Amino acid sequence: MEIRAQSCHPIDSASLQLIQAFFSDDPIEDIQPLKGGWNNPVFKITCSSGKQVLFRRFEKEGLASQQQQLEIQKYLSKLHLSPKVLYELPESLGFIQAFVIGEHHTKLTVQKIQYLGRQLAQFHQFPFNVSKVNLQTLYDEVRSDDQRLHAKLSKSLDVLQDMKPRYVVSHGDLVPQNILWQQKQCFFIDFEYVHLQDIGWDLAQISVEFQFTQTQTQKLICSYESVSPITDISSYHIERRVELLKPVYAWLCQKWWLQSSHPEPNAAKRYTHILDAYRD
Repeated sequence: MEIRAQSCHPIDSASLQLIQAFFSDDPIEDIQPLKGGWNNPVFKITCSSGKQVLFRRFEKEGLASQQQQLEIQKYLSKLHLSPKVLYELPESLGFIQAFVIGEHHTKLTVQKIQYLGRQLAQFHQFPFNVSKVNLQTLYDEVRSDDQRLHAKLSKSLDVLQDMKPRYVVSHGDLVPQNILWQQKQCFFIDFEYVHLQDIGWDLAQISVEFQFTQTQTQKLICSYESVSPITDISSYHIERRVELLKPVYAWLCQKWWLQSSHPEPNAAKRYTHILDAYRD
């Protein structure tokens, strides 16, 4: 049976042979590319029985190595925080995971915001070693030419530097497309940008990307803190950290989108709105 696999990232013959061998009892009928995965393309595989799975093919290293991405997903799947890994291809070619039917929401109810905060607190307990990214260094590479904005962003980073340090394993890319909702449950996907970062970074990302109000952000943080295993969580002043980190995140994302080979003008506008309010 001929398999359709039309994509700007066709599956290489070596990977395809291994995938076909894995599904020898349930032949593959169709392979289609999905959106997402900047460095590592994702394909939906449909078998003759109607079963569907995802294949993520490793092509480039992200902030997290390919092996780290795989170990992260395996660990999180045991906690029901990410789809289950079904098969690892040898030689770091990629892996097959369960296909979860769900939705990506850009607006969240209060219940979903609180649930997301609790799930993120679990994610941040991830025990593996990943690379640390220094926000000051990252900002210095793309610092603002706007002197007023530069002064405020630099001050925010200085204040963060003086606060009691607390680093966690950060997802690093918590846009709506990387949070999959299945009724009231959510799964984290796409771990290319996992790294060690300030405890407020992921929370700031969510607040910006979902365009939360101050009240919504507070509910997210409150839920996060309510299940965090950190005994002295209040001493880290997470709400203050998030407010300091939001404009830094918005600036970095705005620069990234404007320089991207796949620019999205609406995304850049969202970050500009935050930066304009912060500048004033």
